[in-house]
Amino acid sequence: MAQVTITGTIKVVGQTVQVSEKFSKREIVITEQSGQYPQLIRSNSSRTRPASWTASTLVMR
Repeated sequence: MAQVTITGTIKVVGQTVQVSEKFSKREIVITEQSGQYPQLIRSNSSRTRPASWTASTLVMR
């Protein structure tokens, strides 16, 4: 999977949604300001093991 680096401000960290016994996800919204206009970037973070949420678990849609 390709890696993307985004520098911005986290605006929203959604509630964790338990999809199955071993899989959960949450929505994250980031404001990115590199251009003339701010961009809101919506992403889902997911995990399949009981571990802490980290930036490396972000999956862009």
